[in-house]
Amino acid sequence: MTDELDAGDREALDWIRDAFTREAIDEIYQAFIDAGRAPSEQALEAMSSIARSSHNEQRRYIAILAKRSGSSLLSNHLRDAD
Repeated sequence: MTDELDAGDREALDWIRDAFTREAIDEIYQAFIDAGRAPSEQALEAMSSIARSSHNEQRRYIAILAKRSGSSLLSNHLRDAD
């Protein structure tokens, strides 16, 4: 077996990694929502690095998850369309 992956294989592996990563992040963020507190800057830094997005994008994502759960946690990061 070769160690080289073609573009299709790499794309499929990236999709699988992203799907598992998002599910894990959702569970971690739900724990913060359930506890009624926002993640620390260090936690946001780690999650932003894993999710490949900014702290503010992560805060907004938490606010969306919180809203779906009936919480107003980080609601100041929601846009009108959310």
